[in-house]
Order: sequence, then C-alpha cells, then structure tokens
Amino acid sequence: MKHLLYGLIILSMMSCTSKKDSYTQEQLYEQASSGVVLIQNTYYYKITLSDNGFYSTNYVFSKLRDGKLKNISHTISNNFNEVNDTIKSTIFGTGFIISPRGTIVTNSHVINPTTDKTLIYQALIRYLKEQIDYCNQQLEETRKRLEIFEKEIRDNKRLDSQGYAMMMDGIQSSRKWINTFTQYRNNRIKDLSLSNFDVELCSEIKIAYNGSHIASSNDLIDCFVVKDVPNYDLGIIQIADGSNFWNVCRLEETPKWSYEQAEVGWSNIQNAGIISWFTIPQDKYIFNLYNNEIRSDEEIKLYMIGFNQGPTLASTNDGIKAQITQGYISQNTDSIKIMYSIPALQGSSGSPVVNQYGELVAINFAGINGTQSFNYGIRVERLREIVNDQSVKDKMKVRQSNNKHVNNDSINSIESINN
Repeated sequence: MKHLLYGLIILSMMSCTSKKDSYTQEQLYEQASSGVVLIQNTYYYKITLSDNGFYSTNYVFSKLRDGKLKNISHTISNNFNEVNDTIKSTIFGTGFIISPRGTIVTNSHVINPTTDKTLIYQALIRYLKEQIDYCNQQLEETRKRLEIFEKEIRDNKRLDSQGYAMMMDGIQSSRKWINTFTQYRNNRIKDLSLSNFDVELCSEIKIAYNGSHIASSNDLIDCFVVKDVPNYDLGIIQIADGSNFWNVCRLEETPKWSYEQAEVGWSNIQNAGIISWFTIPQDKYIFNLYNNEIRSDEEIKLYMIGFNQGPTLASTNDGIKAQITQGYISQNTDSIKIMYSIPALQGSSGSPVVNQYGELVAINFAGINGTQSFNYGIRVERLREIVNDQSVKDKMKVRQSNNKHVNNDSINSIESINN
C-alpha cells in the first residue's frame, strides 16, 4: 500500500511538472503579435501570344470578371513599374514570421490570385474579335466622311479658301484615322491567328510589421516568393534586401485543391539572391512549427491574430494593429484542414491560429459562405512538410543571429552558418 501511495505521488508530481503554461488572450497577443505581418500584393496578368518563329506580342490586364478582361491593354514593356497603375489590382492578407531571415508563411491565394487560364483565353479571343469589329465599324464610318469631304471639293465650285482648307483638313484627318484603324485591326487579326498562348501573374509583394506606420506603399518592405503550394493553399515568401522587386508566376492548368502536394513555378525577376546577412529586427516574434503536442481529450481554445479587412480596420494613431479573435475547434475535418468557430473577414487569410498554450495549430485560409463565424485552417503539419523541403531550408539560412526568439532545437529548418 505504501509503495502504491508513493507511486501515485510521483505520477502526480510528474503530471504537474509536465503541465504546459496556458495564456490569456491578452498575453498571447502581447507575446506573438509582433511576428504577424500585413501583406500587400499588387499585381497584374500578362498574356503572351506567339507563333513558332520569332514574333510575339503582349497584353496586360487587371482581372477576369464576368467573362471580360478588365483594363486590358497592349504593351511592349516587361518592367513591372512601367505598367500603368490603373491596370494593377491590390489585395491584402496576413502572414507570420518563421525564421530570423524574414521567412513568412501565408496563403497561396494571397500571393498567387490565379484565375482560370482557359477562361482568360476565351475572354481574349472575344476581346480581339470585338476590337476587329469595332475597327471595321470605324473604318466604314470614316470612309463615308472621307467621301463627303472629297465630293465637296470635287463638286462644290463655290468653296472659298477657308471652306477649301476645312475640307482638306477633313480629308487628311480621315485618311490618318483610316491608316490607324487599318493597322490596329490588322495587328489584332494577326494576334488572333497566333497559336501559342501563355499567361503570367506579375506581382509586387510587400509586408508591414504589426505596429508600423504606413502612409503609402513606399513604407512597406519588398518580398520574394520562396515556395507556392496551391493544393495546400500555402505560400512562403521572404523579405528581399532591395527595392523595385517583383515576382512572376506562369499560370498552368493546375487543380486548385487536391490531397497531393504540388507547387507552382515562380521566377524572381530582380534582387533574387539569398541575402544571408539579413535578419529581421530582434523584437519580432518567430513562430515555432514544432512544439504543438496536443492531447485529443483536451478542450482547446483557439486564437487567430490577423488583419481583418487589411489596413482598413488595422489603421490606428499608433500604426497598424492586427486583431485577435477567439473560438474553438468545430470539426477535425481531415488531415489537411480543421474547422473552427473563429470570426474572420477578408484580409485574415494567412493568419496564424494558435491554442491557449501559444502553439501554432493552423493557418487560416477559407470561410463558409453566408457566415463569418466558421472558418477553415490548414493544419500546421502540412506546413512542416513544405518547410522541410531543402529548397526552402536553403532560403531560410542565416549567418549568426542574436535573435532571442530563435529556437534551433525545435525549428530544424533554421540553421546558423559561421563565417
């Protein structure tokens, strides 16, 4: 009996010593909010039409809506900053820091708002045909005006010098417009005949730390894409050491969702090297991906820290401030995602979802139509799969860092390189 009592006492002591610290909502926000960032993605789509030879032409547009390419324009520029701002779209999301190098996790749809390539092609064909029809209509009307001007000069013997000059101006203007419309129409006819079709997403991705003051996009920090996994709706970006930086992703006919991991091919146009000396400020929290040991019989409170509605709700006199919201697991849906009763708005995509112990549980990615109170998150286990990829680890390497938040024992993807 005495041995049994001693055994119970020891088990009780072990249970007490292994118990994890639980935090309040305010404590969690104080601890982790500095590691949450606002993400701004300014982007446009570029279409390339080409033949099997050397000829190619490009169009840019902002988005596909109601079967039409919005703000479409012919272009000869390959420089992001030379494309008119009226053609670009801007969306906001949330991300969180996972390494001192400035590696940030968010949703794929935040960095890669892809659209259906087939629908884009169909919309482009309609646009080209509409442009050709428009030119033919304008040519017909302009030729009629030209005939009137020429007939007036030929038949009206009473024209004075002023009237004659007016008719000649009309003739010259009409001929000029006929040449312009003819050339434009013929170019569109040629474009319509080209057999090769490609679409690229051109994006400028920037972040702002929680608490920072933002007056314009110039106050945000440039990032480049490290890895994009649309099938998990997860993306990894990294802070770039430089400015005027943009990313390009070629659109393919890839399924948006499946249980198989897949990635999309991005190319970084400028300043794409690994800046191994760069580290984030030491006061920024770094989320740990490897510390969430949860018992299945526990009642787990969940907290989401994110930028609902982007900078609209976040703007304060003290800078932008992320919001923290609370809920519970509503459904252990499957091995990819969970459902929880945390309210969320647009802009919260990519937000970290932690439990009452401050452990990362999921990455917010989708809501349910008709309600703001139930949302889905991608399980942290799927994020680990991506971060464990060697190509991601290589980007996350830094030289010696004094950042106190780094835990190299638990985050094996963060490596320290000596000189």
